[in-house]
Amino acid sequence: MDCVRFDSIRSIIEDIPVIDIHSHLGTGGVWQARDLTDIMFYHWLGTELRNAGCPEHVCLSSQKGAELKAKDRVRIAVPYLRAIRNTSNYWAFMGIMSELYGIEEIDDHNWERAFEVVAERANEPTWETEVLRRARIEKVAIHAATSPRNASPYFNYLLGEQLYGVGLVSSAEAFEKVTGSSPKCASDLEQILVAHIERQASATGSTALHLWLPATWRYTETNMDDVEDLVKRWLSGVMLTDSERNRLSSFTADIVAREAGKQGLVVQVFHGSIAYEGGPQVTTWHPYFLRTLIVHVGKHPKTKFDLFLGTRAASHEATGLARLYPNLSVSGAWWHGFTPTTLVEFFRDRLEMLPMTRWNAFYSDAYCVEWCLGKLLVTKNRLAVALTGLVDEHLLDESDVANIAQAVLYENPKRDYLGATK
Repeated sequence: MDCVRFDSIRSIIEDIPVIDIHSHLGTGGVWQARDLTDIMFYHWLGTELRNAGCPEHVCLSSQKGAELKAKDRVRIAVPYLRAIRNTSNYWAFMGIMSELYGIEEIDDHNWERAFEVVAERANEPTWETEVLRRARIEKVAIHAATSPRNASPYFNYLLGEQLYGVGLVSSAEAFEKVTGSSPKCASDLEQILVAHIERQASATGSTALHLWLPATWRYTETNMDDVEDLVKRWLSGVMLTDSERNRLSSFTADIVAREAGKQGLVVQVFHGSIAYEGGPQVTTWHPYFLRTLIVHVGKHPKTKFDLFLGTRAASHEATGLARLYPNLSVSGAWWHGFTPTTLVEFFRDRLEMLPMTRWNAFYSDAYCVEWCLGKLLVTKNRLAVALTGLVDEHLLDESDVANIAQAVLYENPKRDYLGATK
């Protein structure tokens, strides 16, 4: 790689504003880090610390012991940081500490200072927007049920699993809890879904529908007559077979996708992770998920779909599908897919196969605003690598770099999610 060219391209990309199309900001009322543990024990960094030997109750917030104070958790975990210095999450973590707090290293000698510096910012009401300003992140997608102090940097998304996945991830009781209604037949089910989506989209101003279905889902074309008996059995609590569950959820998926298109909701489909036998989420790829999903996508040309991948194995096929279907985009990288080499592979596939107007480079999946910046540091670095490679290989003119980066980081998501025209 031409290092001089890389530095030049990276500097161009660093100045480009960004739209973050998926985050978990506001979960549990957290918008900015309350203390260093919210940054240091982000669940993927915490997972790496645990794998390095750090006690689980220290580094994973879901397991933390009530008797441990935040400062004690940091003190215990610091020695294990040495073992994960090579990981991309550590690089992002230290990027956060350097860019936002001026801390270049955390070790046994200065961890208390690092803890204090983060604590100083924790109660500043303007810190949240200051971090976004420094990161040049103009807007961030948040769950519509959250309540930000300052709504101006945010736009909303709705959760769609219980609506799309009727019979698959949604029991009759769960469906009633979400929609406030209980259907008696297939036509009732359709009417309830239509009314609920219209009501929620209007009330919240949401522009996206978050969708994480089981990786084993298979879309099957069906109609109301085909599922009438399935709906009644589902309502009565009968255990449906896998094939029946796929048919019922395909019926509701078509209803929801159709209505999402009418309401201007982008359907965000997450794929590439599964919890086998109730264990932790591991990377996976089920080819027939994508190969049947595309039938569903093709059936709803007026609805925008955006595919988020958690594994590099599906990248080429997913990008090929987006190449063929104008209402399907591919975006960013998710979970185990968020590594430097995987990001470069994702970006190279998309750069080589799709118009610059047809994909999005970034979403943070962050739980506090500091990690929006951390994830963006990695993303912009990897986009610079991918673009530099194309220029080095004489497959791209360097004069096109700025326009491409501006499109995939800012203009495309602004158009698709905020309804903006160039």
